[in-house]
Amino acid sequence: MIYGTQGVGKTLLCFLATIRCLKHGFKTIYISTERLFAVERIIQLIKDSDVNIKGLLENLIVITPNNFDEQTLLIKKLEFFISPNVRLIVFDNITDEYLNSLTDKKTTILANKALNEQMAMLKYISKKKNIPIIVTGHLIESSAINKKGDVVASKVIRYWCDNIIRLEKKGEKRMLMLEKFCKNNVEYKKEVMIYFRITTGGIVYDTGFN
Repeated sequence: MIYGTQGVGKTLLCFLATIRCLKHGFKTIYISTERLFAVERIIQLIKDSDVNIKGLLENLIVITPNNFDEQTLLIKKLEFFISPNVRLIVFDNITDEYLNSLTDKKTTILANKALNEQMAMLKYISKKKNIPIIVTGHLIESSAINKKGDVVASKVIRYWCDNIIRLEKKGEKRMLMLEKFCKNNVEYKKEVMIYFRITTGGIVYDTGFN
C-alpha cells in the first residue's frame, strides 16, 4: 500500500515500478480508477533512447473499472487475466470508488465488507501466483483521534497489506515513510524515511524537510 494526499506522488511510484517491470520483458496489469490513463507520462519517464517504447507498452494491460461494483467484479475475475509473463499488478487507486459508494450507514457497512473481500482476494492472488501487488489509497485528514491522519478504511487496509508506505509533501519536497514491512513472514514497524522531489524524469533524492 502506498497512501497519501492527492498529487503527492503515489501514481508516479506506480509508474516507475511498472516501467522497471516492462523493461525486464514482463507484463504488468495496471488497474486505474482514472478514466484517462496517463500513458504519455509513462512514455516521458522511459529515459532510454534505444528502448522500443511501442514494444514495451504492448506488455502493459490497463483496466479501468467504472464504479465500486465493477471493481469488486474485476478483482474476482482478475486471476483469469494473469498469464505466466505477468510479474506485477498495480491497483491505483483502490479507495476511489470505495469512497464514491458511501452514502449512508448501510452502504458504508456493505462497502467495508466488499473492500475487505477485495483486499483478501488480492492477497490470495499475490501469494498463489507469487506476484507483487501495489495498491494506492487516499489519506484521511487528521482528526482528534489520529492527528497524523491515516489511509482510508485503515482497519481493512492495514490488516491485509504486508508493506505500507506513507507519502507526505511540503512544497516541492516529498517524504516517503515506510511504516510497515514484512520479511520472511516477520512484521517490522520501524519507520524508515526517504526524502525526494518529483521531476519530469521521475524522482530526485533530497535531504529532508526544512
